[in-house]
Amino acid sequence: FQPNASMSTQPLVLIIEPFYGGSHRQLIDYLTGEILPPGCWHLVAMTAKKWHWRARCSALHVAQQVAEAAKDKQFSHLFCSSVLSLAELVGLCPCLAATKKLVYFHENQLVYPVRKMRGERDFQYGYNQILTALAADLVLFNSRHNMDTFLHGIDSFLNAMPDYRTRGLGAGIAAKSQILYLPIVPLASLADGQLEPKRSRISAQKQDLDTQKQRSIQQQQQPQDLEALQQPPSDTELYPSFLQSPSNQLDNRLLILWPHRWEHDKNPDSFFTAIFALADSGETNFALCILGQSFAGPPPPAFEAAKKRLPSDQIAHWGYLENRQAYLACLSACHVVVSTAEHEFFGLAMLEATSAGCYPLAPRRLAYPELFPSDCLYNTDTQLVKRLRWLCRGGPGLARRLRAEGDFQTRLDRLKPEALRDSYAQLFA
Repeated sequence: FQPNASMSTQPLVLIIEPFYGGSHRQLIDYLTGEILPPGCWHLVAMTAKKWHWRARCSALHVAQQVAEAAKDKQFSHLFCSSVLSLAELVGLCPCLAATKKLVYFHENQLVYPVRKMRGERDFQYGYNQILTALAADLVLFNSRHNMDTFLHGIDSFLNAMPDYRTRGLGAGIAAKSQILYLPIVPLASLADGQLEPKRSRISAQKQDLDTQKQRSIQQQQQPQDLEALQQPPSDTELYPSFLQSPSNQLDNRLLILWPHRWEHDKNPDSFFTAIFALADSGETNFALCILGQSFAGPPPPAFEAAKKRLPSDQIAHWGYLENRQAYLACLSACHVVVSTAEHEFFGLAMLEATSAGCYPLAPRRLAYPELFPSDCLYNTDTQLVKRLRWLCRGGPGLARRLRAEGDFQTRLDRLKPEALRDSYAQLFA
């Protein structure tokens, strides 16, 4: 990527992220740390809170920030996630008319599972994403599953309209769509017990980049948002107790990891039902490491019920870890990572855990068949219980051996930042 000589001191790529957290933030960090030269990008970000309102209303706030930035900057490219209603932003910002617009779909709302207690799907989220894809010059998806379900789901999604349904939009969007996986920073160094991940160019530049991004966000946020951004984690959040006590090896039990959002689409009911079935069968050679967090109100009841039902000595850790190093250290310490998701378009948490040395067990659906060997996939909850029981009986050694012998490294190698660098750089050529 080469900036125009006359604009070499000004950012040319406008990056917009209304939900600056999780995988969304990791992608932005990759772009600004590995792909785009310093001084050639401008970030407009909002905190990773209140996703539903970000999806509905972020364009209005972002438009004000873009208009201010455009007073002395001319952007050649715009890169955003599909949380932003791009069509609304373009309508509000005539200065973006000639800017090449790229949108990255971390997920799509056309097939998001509806909670039974809430009934009908909120039509607006999926409708905004369709308009965003139409307004973009290039549409990027993080998996084939994501792309296929979106493109093939447009007509059936629009059937909810009472009349004047537009048809055939998928073909036009498909012509400007491509798959571009999310980069996974190698975590293999954690598998030998180290608490620090392998350093890369991203981590080497992280402090300066975070300072710049923090300043950018601080100029945009309300005081209560700034407090959440600036509050450092307490000492008790840094590393779980089972990692701080090397002598405590949990009796050499199998550590089963759940690293997902505490929300219904990750299907925690099936996970804990499998764990209960395991315990009811008399199996005790396991302990749980429950990570992740809830973004949309109280977590599903399954979490509280499981914590009350399971013996305390079978819970190695329970709860969100704010500190990234502590989170990665937990991944490294665990032996098996499980997904029961009903809604997963890439599986970042599963891939990171696998990179750190865990053996994955995932359903044979969604994006998982693209990412993991067939031996790691199960078809039914009954199969999941059988696999877990087998692994418990074999202990940590069996899980580590399966992870070492399986066809994982080739699959993970294609997701490394350096393997994807040229593809990402080409976006801004």
